[in-house]
Amino acid sequence: MKIRQDFVTNSSSTSFIISLKGEFSQENFFNAVKINPDCLMLSFFEELFELLDHGKEPAAEALSRSECSSVKEFMEQNYYRKKQIEAFNNYPDNNREVYAGTLYDDGENYLDQYLCYSNLLVFSDDIFFAIAVRM
Repeated sequence: MKIRQDFVTNSSSTSFIISLKGEFSQENFFNAVKINPDCLMLSFFEELFELLDHGKEPAAEALSRSECSSVKEFMEQNYYRKKQIEAFNNYPDNNREVYAGTLYDDGENYLDQYLCYSNLLVFSDDIFFAIAVRM
């Protein structure tokens, strides 16, 4: 019998895709998700924006590393649901920058940990935001 004595992790990660109308800024993010400064959940959305902002990169960079030829193919290979892929295909392009990123559940951030186990889709003319849960 072998016993492993070095560091062992059971961490999980998940990917996200996000695109906003206009530049990627906290103000545009809050406008897209309809958050105002008086909102009781303001700190949640501030923390969410920080996680996304620090974890994102242009989707083209993520595609080149994954050897995918399109965001749709990237989404299919990274466990996004059919409804999320269909929503992305219907998202108005208008030369908007698309970002991809990864969230990890092994840190001290409870929001990061929660999102790693949440399948999420936020979709309107102002925003596309999807998180895929890896099973």
